[in-house]
Amino acid sequence: MGAIEHLTIAVPAETVERMRDWVATGDFTDLNDVVLAALREFEAHDRLGPELGTGEELRAKIDKAYEGWRRDPGSAIPLKDVIAKLKAGGSSGA
Repeated sequence: MGAIEHLTIAVPAETVERMRDWVATGDFTDLNDVVLAALREFEAHDRLGPELGTGEELRAKIDKAYEGWRRDPGSAIPLKDVIAKLKAGGSSGA
């Protein structure tokens, strides 16, 4: 990573709560890691573009997955397992 620049951003309280939950459960080491992971996802989306669909289509996929998790939280796959599968070259089939 290059030079560090500090930013101040405004984030909805519900989002910050989810971010803190991810840190508390050990999915991320701190809030900076959460934001950096999200930015990496945006970069991946830019590289893959058509494979992921438009921003609206991607939002619909995210909303559908989130609603599925809300109905059945036990269906979630821990982030560390997803990362391990991706590193191994696997696919979630989604």
